Amino acid sequence: MNGIQDHFSGSGLDRSLWAYYNMNSPCYNAPERYGDSMLKLVEYDCFNEGNCLLSRRYTGLHASVSAVVAGVEKEGVGGACVGFYAGNGAYTDYVLLCADSKSLQIRVPSGAQKGASFMDAGQPQQSVLAECGYAIHFPMELTLRRDGDRYTAYLDGRECLRAETKLIQGDARAMIKAHYGDDRYGARYTLFDSAAVEGFAPTSTLRGQVRDSEGRAIAGASVHIAGYDNFYTLSDDAGAYELRDIPRGENVVVAAAEGYSFARTRVDCVGGVVNRADIALAEETQS
Repeated sequence: MNGIQDHFSGSGLDRSLWAYYNMNSPCYNAPERYGDSMLKLVEYDCFNEGNCLLSRRYTGLHASVSAVVAGVEKEGVGGACVGFYAGNGAYTDYVLLCADSKSLQIRVPSGAQKGASFMDAGQPQQSVLAECGYAIHFPMELTLRRDGDRYTAYLDGRECLRAETKLIQGDARAMIKAHYGDDRYGARYTLFDSAAVEGFAPTSTLRGQVRDSEGRAIAGASVHIAGYDNFYTLSDDAGAYELRDIPRGENVVVAAAEGYSFARTRVDCVGGVVNRADIALAEETQS
């Protein structure tokens, strides 16, 4: 599967396709179904962004993210964003196509410090790489395509903006979020009718064995990839484990078992092949 198309027709968010992240937003409204087949996403103001959906899988250097926006909470306020995210849990390292009530912009983080203490200093949280005016309408389809360092934005299938940035190097996850609009404070919601992602990167398989310091197999050890909630398994009676469809590139593998200390190891996983990482656990010492 090199792409997905989600019409949000289920009873809730399809968590096999998407992960919900609240990176630093004070808005804790999780995504919810709205009507028969729409998803309601909420975001806070421009100083506290980070309420978003991220694709479970990573996209490669040639990929696109699209969303059909069905409406906003308040006419003339708010909008939507689609794009790519390569951060590690913080609202950084993204390239977004943002649509508010008046303009379309390709944005990246400015590097300004976040938090209420910096609000009145006027530090912009984002830098605008390209911008054009437009007339907001619903439904509207927003698409951001990535080709290496080049990004092209489309509105309803027509090219409208281009920009280049080296901010993201390597694979990235698709991001979809509501846009706060012109409100300085307060949460606003956006309704999404569907979303699509094309150009997923090849995934990896990781196999190995968990042993003790003397080389004996440890059964029932937990093994997971740090930073994810969906890559987890237990070792079998021979101490063997397998994790499938994990992101290619560097991953941190964490293993633990009762009576043993945690162990962490970094593994450079090659996409499309089986990678191996054996893990040794040391017995806990009684203090």
